[in-house]
Amino acid sequence: MAAGAVVATALLVLAAAAAAVSGLPAINVTAMVFEEGYAPLFGQDHILRSADGRTVSLLLDRSTGELS
Repeated sequence: MAAGAVVATALLVLAAAAAAVSGLPAINVTAMVFEEGYAPLFGQDHILRSADGRTVSLLLDRSTGELS
């Protein structure tokens, strides 16, 4: 498939997705600090919270979240 055809296909898919989503009702999302909506059971040392409580980073290593 030529590069132009790939771009045209991608644009067509994007336009179809935008048309499908435009008919959906808006979702009302309320922001909250991390502690209000989440209580970690373990691994607290793998959670980095921002100073304002608006963002959280999860630190993953080989032992964190690894499937057995």
